[in-house]
Amino acid sequence: MVGIDLSDNLLHGEIPEALFRQKNIEYLNLSYNFLEGQLPRLELPRLKALDLSHNSLSGQVTGNVSTPPGLTLLNLSHNCFSGIVTEKEGLGKFPGALVGNRSFVWNLQETSVILQTLMQQERKYIRTSWWKDLYRFGYSV
Repeated sequence: MVGIDLSDNLLHGEIPEALFRQKNIEYLNLSYNFLEGQLPRLELPRLKALDLSHNSLSGQVTGNVSTPPGLTLLNLSHNCFSGIVTEKEGLGKFPGALVGNRSFVWNLQETSVILQTLMQQERKYIRTSWWKDLYRFGYSV
């Protein structure tokens, strides 16, 4: 396993393109920094998790995100990305990936599927997890 976690490190500037060409990276977390500029093209064939949330990244995501087959977590939320998202971009399997990016337009046919998925995930959490959270804080039901 090869991972880089530079989250919450007060990093400024653009993401170096060379970072997205490292063939062995499986986990990359650059969240909660002050990164800006466009998202470099992803060329990380072994990538399993990518978190770039809570930065100031901008531009189109759709042309730069070709999701590797092993990618299970993608979080691009709370940035300044824009564009039209369709299932073809591979972002459909990550319904919450772009939350907080105000300039995104979702393909209307696919939006209903994404919303249904989010609602199912929320219902599942409410059914199975809320009592565990209460227990952790010392409450009993």
